[in-house]
Amino acid sequence: MKVGIPRGLMYYKYFPFWKTLLEDLQNQVVVSPKTDAKVLKDGVESCVDDICVAVKIFFGHVLALKNQVDYIMVPRLVSVEKGESQTFTCPKFIALPDMIRHNFTELPSLLEFTVDLQNRPLWMSVFKLCSNFSRNPMRIWNAYRHALESQKKYEKLLRYGFSPDEAVERLEVPEEEAKLESEKLRKKSDLCIAVLSHPYLIYDEFLSQNLQGTLRKMNARMLVPAMLEADIIKAELACYDELSWSYEKDLVGAGSHFLKSKEVDGIIFLICFACGPDSITTEIILREVREQCDNPIMPLVIDEHTGTVGMHTRVEAFVDMVRRQKSHRTRIVGGL
Repeated sequence: MKVGIPRGLMYYKYFPFWKTLLEDLQNQVVVSPKTDAKVLKDGVESCVDDICVAVKIFFGHVLALKNQVDYIMVPRLVSVEKGESQTFTCPKFIALPDMIRHNFTELPSLLEFTVDLQNRPLWMSVFKLCSNFSRNPMRIWNAYRHALESQKKYEKLLRYGFSPDEAVERLEVPEEEAKLESEKLRKKSDLCIAVLSHPYLIYDEFLSQNLQGTLRKMNARMLVPAMLEADIIKAELACYDELSWSYEKDLVGAGSHFLKSKEVDGIIFLICFACGPDSITTEIILREVREQCDNPIMPLVIDEHTGTVGMHTRVEAFVDMVRRQKSHRTRIVGGL
């Protein structure tokens, strides 16, 4: 079967897991093309106005797969961690299959992959999804274990600083080789800019206006939450009140680490307009987390109307300002 995976939202976080799982069960995985003006236009026209642009883009990617596949896989991410207190994802992630199902007609069959770790382990969700393609439990179990291995290597490559596309291309590359390549990129940079945001905003080149490429051209290395070990984020979160949203917790923990890190020269907070959880997270970071830190930070709000020129101008001006500030501090220290 041809199974389509929309290139939006948590595609950038879990794609290798989904791809390996489906391909091990003899399916052909078809990914929608990269976001462009048409994908955005189709998504905007098929969504309600007051929803964030990241969800609109996901709708556009679903339409791009409409006549290409037998199934379209849409995740329902309810809770992605199991802890003492209940945590959830964005309400739009929880309702995503329902939104797709009730907004479109004549779509291929939807494969709904529900992740609700507060109530059931991941392997149960995997078996339910894979029962569409196999009745052999051992075959499904082996595919599940292989998918976990692919995901683990993918996450390690992200920590080395590769983009999701670069990481997927290197899944079969020996780890030491990938690590050396990462070190070469790191040595070319004289500045480290942390970008605090969700992967579907950072890594969608159309939505972020190729932020990573812009920073690389300015010899600035981009540091993102995906490059931090889970233990680092967990340790930072111990200082703050518990949040109900898992992905926003990651942003608060990463933001706390970035603001205190001597490695980081400046922070760009990339925010999706009309995102409810992000609006609260932004205030927490700017008002509470930032209190004892003085690293420069620039909130950058994006939506479907964000223009390339304006985005690049603001990023370039911020990087220039951070570089001048770093140079000034170095001269002062040298003088002392």
